[in-house]
Amino acid sequence: MKGKREILEWVEKLDSVEEQMWFQPMSEGKWAIADVISHFISWDRFCMDYRMPYMEKALPFPKLDVNVDHVNKTASVYARSGITKKQLIHEYDQTRGMLVSILEEWPEETFHKVVKLGSQEIRVADYFSSHIEHDQEHIKKINDFLEKNSANSIETV
Repeated sequence: MKGKREILEWVEKLDSVEEQMWFQPMSEGKWAIADVISHFISWDRFCMDYRMPYMEKALPFPKLDVNVDHVNKTASVYARSGITKKQLIHEYDQTRGMLVSILEEWPEETFHKVVKLGSQEIRVADYFSSHIEHDQEHIKKINDFLEKNSANSIETV
């Protein structure tokens, strides 16, 4: 999945962002860059643990009571737990790298499979395309924030 790999490479460039910018909310009441990267890690792990094993076999996803707000809040708390920028980027690199490696090993036909999510059906490729679009929305917000507030802007994915 080319899009996931490009985002991985983009995040690695965030190491050059000034420490003060890393934890500064991008706007009032919103996340900082650190929160977004932790959010990516949480959802990549969720995907690898609770989605990809079922996608590979074209099995319906198990019924889970996923509290999105709780997952996102936990990610934000983790981003501010004392983990350094370098450590968080490394953890992201490891997690997203593992996800991308798994996807690159899947045969092409896996991406054409249809899986059930509740009463809806979705092609595996479309599932990941929506994740890439979601990631790119966060990246756009980060890029806009960095352009307004920093001398170092990161090349857009």
